[in-house]
Amino acid sequence: ATDKMFSSVTYYLQEKYIKDIVELKRILLDGGAKKEFYLSSLVQYVICDDANVARRLEEEVKEANPDAVIVKSDWIMLSSKCGAILPHDLFTYADEKLFSGLNFCPSGLSHADCAKLWTLVQYNGGGWQKKLDSTVTHLVTCNSLGTRYQCATEHGVSVVTPDWILDSDVQATRLSESYYHPSLLGQNEQVEVVISTEVLNGPGNHSKFTMLEPEVTAQYKNDMEVQERGLSSASNGETAVASNSLVEPKNRVVTSNILQGIVFHMVDYSQCVGEETTEKWKRVIRSHGGSIVDDYDPTVCTHLLAQRTSGKICEKALADGKCVSSAYWLNSVLTTGVMCAPSNPLHFPTACANKVDNPHNCSITLTNYLGIERRLVKDMIKSTGLPYTGFLSKQTTHLICKCVGGKKYEKAQEWGLKIVNSKFICDIIFTGQIPDLSTERHYVLNKEDEFILTHPMAIHMLEPWKLYLHKYFSQPHSVEGAPQKRYRNSDNEENDSTKKARIGSSEAVAIEEKHDGGLDAQGTALKPSVFKCPRIVFTGVSGAMMTKMKEIINRLEGVEVDAKDCTHLVSSKLTRTIKFLCAISVAKHMVTTSWIEKSGEAGYFVDETGYELRDQYTEHTYGFNIMSSLKQAQNKKLLQGLTFYCTPQVTPSPESLREIIECAGGELISLHALQFMDTKRKTLKAGLKLFKKPLIVLTCFEDLDSEELQVFDEAGKSIYNTEFVMTGVARQRLEHDVNRLKPTGKQNS
Repeated sequence: ATDKMFSSVTYYLQEKYIKDIVELKRILLDGGAKKEFYLSSLVQYVICDDANVARRLEEEVKEANPDAVIVKSDWIMLSSKCGAILPHDLFTYADEKLFSGLNFCPSGLSHADCAKLWTLVQYNGGGWQKKLDSTVTHLVTCNSLGTRYQCATEHGVSVVTPDWILDSDVQATRLSESYYHPSLLGQNEQVEVVISTEVLNGPGNHSKFTMLEPEVTAQYKNDMEVQERGLSSASNGETAVASNSLVEPKNRVVTSNILQGIVFHMVDYSQCVGEETTEKWKRVIRSHGGSIVDDYDPTVCTHLLAQRTSGKICEKALADGKCVSSAYWLNSVLTTGVMCAPSNPLHFPTACANKVDNPHNCSITLTNYLGIERRLVKDMIKSTGLPYTGFLSKQTTHLICKCVGGKKYEKAQEWGLKIVNSKFICDIIFTGQIPDLSTERHYVLNKEDEFILTHPMAIHMLEPWKLYLHKYFSQPHSVEGAPQKRYRNSDNEENDSTKKARIGSSEAVAIEEKHDGGLDAQGTALKPSVFKCPRIVFTGVSGAMMTKMKEIINRLEGVEVDAKDCTHLVSSKLTRTIKFLCAISVAKHMVTTSWIEKSGEAGYFVDETGYELRDQYTEHTYGFNIMSSLKQAQNKKLLQGLTFYCTPQVTPSPESLREIIECAGGELISLHALQFMDTKRKTLKAGLKLFKKPLIVLTCFEDLDSEELQVFDEAGKSIYNTEFVMTGVARQRLEHDVNRLKPTGKQNS
């Protein structure tokens, strides 16, 4: 490696998941890279070679530093061999690529052929290795004989000829492996398979794959056996939140009128979220069979929805033996379609009036929680109003920890920080005060029943639910799954203006029913008579899931397109990717993968209602409402009439920014075009004098000292960082007073 070539790199290692940790550490040390021993805002790169671990880490990494990326160790290794830092985009897990999640092993191919195939596989996000072991998904060979072929076949590894890689790349989709099995070449034939390598060598060039003797790895069988034994325990990456033992699974009822017989009274929320939102909530409650009264009457009211326990009405309802819960509980019931008692602290009103008194400047972070549990604990912290950070520092006072181990845990011990479990936050929610930590209740880690409600206040509030649920389950309900109309006939329905909508903790949206289909003679839903073919773009979808999604849209005659042409963005979760920022300006719908799966079951593309892509935490973090932004973008292009120029080192790259800007109606102009506005002088200064359109310059700290930026500043052009566009597009409004930069290297505001 070139001396100190990695001096600009600050990294954090996932050492257990690195292929060659010793060599990697040597290269980073020799290259001058700076190592961080735990995730913090200083980390630029997290190095990890396990895709599943990388996906689990993504949220925590973005909390520590929104600009940090997770990369494979190959980025460092290959940059070292090339003597220059390669673009890290090819080595990330951020966007799903053609061969993401696949790992290839060659057998019987020449070194030259392997080099060409390696380039295609690497470019398309796949892995390539010489050793045949339990991590390999595809054996690439022209021979259907030999020990390696037999071992791969026995353990379910896909066996393909090199043509499968080339043809899949040309068609930009994973083709069926069954058509590329080496046995189709003829048993025992020593053939040369001619394949086009236009992508590698240019048009007209071809390469021949020559048969060589296969290599054998004796360890393969043992590796496979270990992998098979571990599948059942490793397949479930996220741990579900434990539900309260009050409601057994056999007592859960899924209904179409799930709130039938319930009479609600609502307090606190009109001051919190406003009258308009609470009115929407009331309509949602009624659409699910419930009733709501404006005044609390113990002879009529069965349930109280409250934000706080400190109010007089809440105290009265508890004394009257009423079922008391928060809007979180109602949201969970309507979202899952399952009637049950409150099962986590957020399902109850909190004792925190607005914000917990914090005389000792308590600051909190968490570690070792995954998926649903992690989101739950974060939301619990947020509900108390206590400061939360995604990283650990010496200013942190409390580390909420699921189990022993990890860098955060070790550093917290070293610095003498308080290490507690989630009951620490749970008790704050129920008491409104920070516990004194005098008992072991808050210190016991590794508890499987950590989320079961044991606080005396929770047990007291659960008592009325026992009687209510016994009564509820004894009543008949219309069970979901019975034949229901998907498209309603306006002649037979008195009220078609709204459809059932999900209620959120802060808002709900009543969505108009679509009448583009009907019922046949048997009352079965027909396909819509007119339904334009959805143009779909995917982002944040895993390899196996991506294959499944593509199969469904192909079967339903949908079309996968670039983000700029899409009508639907489909994602497993809300992440601020380039595709997302492009699609928000052009798409009509942003939905989860469940929409595709449900459409596959129905045999046609179903209504998008109920499958909207929402994430309250991400939307809160970046300060936007996805539904509102989509609606505004459809009314008017945010960047219409604006021209932008990007300096060379901006992140994301100028090409990525071009996609975002053009989708939002703007234009990105090159330095060359600006210089040639004046055909005689051909200088930037002269060109800017002739350029009459509004021009906004996007730059970064690395380019602030450039001469061209000084010229833009002297010409009076507005200069911002890239968040001006990215945040602006997400929010669908431009904020001219923030994200402004000056060539001096100091922010103006």
